[in-house]
Amino acid sequence: MVVSLTREHREDPKTEKPTPKSMPEYRHGNPDRYGKFIVSGDFAFYEYRFKITSETKFRMQEFWGFPKDFVKSNRNVLAAINGVYWNAAHKPEGALYSGKGYIGTETPEFNSRQPPIFGFFDKTRREPRYGGYLSVDLSGNEVRISETLHGNHSDYWLVVGTHPLLVMKGKIHPQAIDPHYNRTIKEPKAEKQVPYATYRSAIGIREIDQKTYVSFIVSMDRITMSDWAKKLKDAGFAGAINIDGGPVSQLATRDASG
Repeated sequence: MVVSLTREHREDPKTEKPTPKSMPEYRHGNPDRYGKFIVSGDFAFYEYRFKITSETKFRMQEFWGFPKDFVKSNRNVLAAINGVYWNAAHKPEGALYSGKGYIGTETPEFNSRQPPIFGFFDKTRREPRYGGYLSVDLSGNEVRISETLHGNHSDYWLVVGTHPLLVMKGKIHPQAIDPHYNRTIKEPKAEKQVPYATYRSAIGIREIDQKTYVSFIVSMDRITMSDWAKKLKDAGFAGAINIDGGPVSQLATRDASG
């Protein structure tokens, strides 16, 4: 599953195909005109920020591969990031709806077809667990990260229901500090438990001069979920929702000449 920013106009097929700048080769990639590295203390992340316009659209679709492969094979794509989690049956987990229709998982433990709340039953903990929504309205003007979804999926251009919420209304969301996402693991060759840290991916929104910007974000270092949320809040995000990370955490962008 990938989430992408796409140009709506068609290019001349004879035009030379630009080369995507990919992650996680973070320190070797050159950020294009839309992206930048942000350093906060001893932690850094890469952000690709954009405004949805009539010429660029925010999309999501199922794709077997990495974001860099998606950008490379789709010349109108400006940037792509990995999407929601996948379950054991290799199906996307969550409420996934694009303007072309519903592409969510059909597994019974997910309540993904029934707004307003996105949730599922955690078989390991034997209790319900909740996430949130990233939504874009039909006009493309309103982008929200929220706990609930108003109306039906078809009332939106794009809906992503996933977990956990990291930041909402400029504050760290309680889901980000839930023990499920902040477990400890045994340190290799040591008899002690340490907080689990890995590479992270997220989609965030910023409010700048009364305009809403969407950001694809990837961490450049391993970090716990609670610290990931804190860093994004401190960096000024009004909202942020976590997406699949770890070994598959990747962001790919086209260079400025593309």
